[in-house]
Amino acid sequence: MTLSLLISAVLQLILFTSIPYVYWFFTGRKTSSFVKWIGWKKPQVVSRRHFILCFILTVTIFTSLGMLTTIYMLDKDTLASSQFYGTGLKGLIPALIYSWVQTSLSEEILFRGFIGKRLSSKFGFAIGNSAQALLFGAVHAVMLYSSAGFFHSVVVMILAGFVGWSIGLLDEKLSAGSIIPGWVLHGLTNLISSIVMMYQWM
Repeated sequence: MTLSLLISAVLQLILFTSIPYVYWFFTGRKTSSFVKWIGWKKPQVVSRRHFILCFILTVTIFTSLGMLTTIYMLDKDTLASSQFYGTGLKGLIPALIYSWVQTSLSEEILFRGFIGKRLSSKFGFAIGNSAQALLFGAVHAVMLYSSAGFFHSVVVMILAGFVGWSIGLLDEKLSAGSIIPGWVLHGLTNLISSIVMMYQWM
């Protein structure tokens, strides 16, 4: 399980990184390194109080609503984290790979580091951040549509979209454009979900 998940995570990371890399190579390589261009840099917290509040609220709301949605609206077997169901402690390393590399790192590079930043630079933060959040939510809804149906998929889109919008706010307005805080937040929430599955807490 660990090896196959690691291979899958690396392949997804390469795919999700190659798209912005190609765009950067033709448009931005003369002005900035790729890692800085996507926001992989040390965060400079503008307001510590607002940063902590945004971080804690987003983790709490996302985790709570995610669990409630799973309990009352979705079949847990349709979720990506269900692969860890009942594995206990032996599922920890695969869960860490899934949470911090396969999902959070690759998705933060593509959605916040690439799509959000490029749209925000062209149309302003409000439109750019909302657009990347909408796309982020829509992708999650599409992945669940066949098993969850239209209404439940819309709920998932709204929830994931809110999380995507909050992460964009955290990164761009409270961390001086660094995607690292969003990566940590995203990875943490996915890890919590995986641990819940590992120990069959719902």
